[in-house]
Amino acid sequence: MNRMILAKLLRVLLVACGVGVVLVVVVGGGSVAEALLHGTDGAIQIELLPFVGTALAAIGLGLARPRVDRLVERVTRHRDVTPYAVLAQASGRLRTGSG
Repeated sequence: MNRMILAKLLRVLLVACGVGVVLVVVVGGGSVAEALLHGTDGAIQIELLPFVGTALAAIGLGLARPRVDRLVERVTRHRDVTPYAVLAQASGRLRTGSG
């Protein structure tokens, strides 16, 4: 399998798992809170929990991106995981005359 494809798949898998874990924890914790609250105000708050979970996942993954990139590089031994990076590397080779 091409290392670039493997790197992209690994990154998508890591991001999906991270978002899934955050959503399960936030929404699952909301179910427990709903059982404890038993009020109508609690129901309105529970409906917003998926959005809160998604926001937390986006913030967390933004902060974790350098670590995810290092992990993908370590596993696949392939640093360039974005099309822009591949184009930048190719243009660099063209400028130096090697390629």
